[in-house]
Amino acid sequence: MSMVGPRPFPPEQAESLPARDRDMLLKTTPGVVSGTDLTDPFPRDWETFFRQHLAYVERRTFWLDVKALLVAVVRVLKGS
Repeated sequence: MSMVGPRPFPPEQAESLPARDRDMLLKTTPGVVSGTDLTDPFPRDWETFFRQHLAYVERRTFWLDVKALLVAVVRVLKGS
């Protein structure tokens, strides 16, 4: 597990995804803080959850991870 990465999820939930997307998510190291916390920390359904995490994995950079960590720290300190 890393500090920033997609949330871990049950592999059986990914069965409905195309093989490329499923493989990308399963091969990426999960994190304590998710890059998707920047936009919608509580997705409404599994499809939204997977879409957000795929978008993060495809565009992740060092600075995006730093930003995700900073947002997480601020949310913890604010209590939200």
